[in-house]
Amino acid sequence: MLKTRIPALLLALLAGAAAQALPDFSGTWVLDPAQGGDPGHGAAVQETLEITQTPTALVVTHLEIVQGRTRKRTVTYDLTGSPVNNEQARGEVSETITSVVGDELMTTWTSEAAQPGRQTTRTETRALSTDGRTMTVTLVGADQPPRVRVYLQQP
Repeated sequence: MLKTRIPALLLALLAGAAAQALPDFSGTWVLDPAQGGDPGHGAAVQETLEITQTPTALVVTHLEIVQGRTRKRTVTYDLTGSPVNNEQARGEVSETITSVVGDELMTTWTSEAAQPGRQTTRTETRALSTDGRTMTVTLVGADQPPRVRVYLQQP
């Protein structure tokens, strides 16, 4: 009886430790274009992220100011791995599936391509620096070089 309880208890402890491994992305973050290598987000773009996080979801509200125009959108990442439809920066809707990989979030964005019947996929990886004050978001799409956005946490 004790032999069967020990493995079950060990699995429960390991599952709890894995769930706690995800860093807390909550807070206000401002894009630092000097550190990011994303040419699509140059110095002319101001971007602020408001992030709330629960054990099952990460909700990111993007506030962008581009050429004097303000755009706001909200993206929800389901941390349980269930698919969610989210709006991309240009308004297209993608199915997103998020998984926790170590201390990073990896999200696959899948949407309809310009050619009928085809799909495009890109991968987004979100990670925090060891001190938790810098967040790096790396976007990788087919036939495109990786794009990196660096955000600094605000007090």
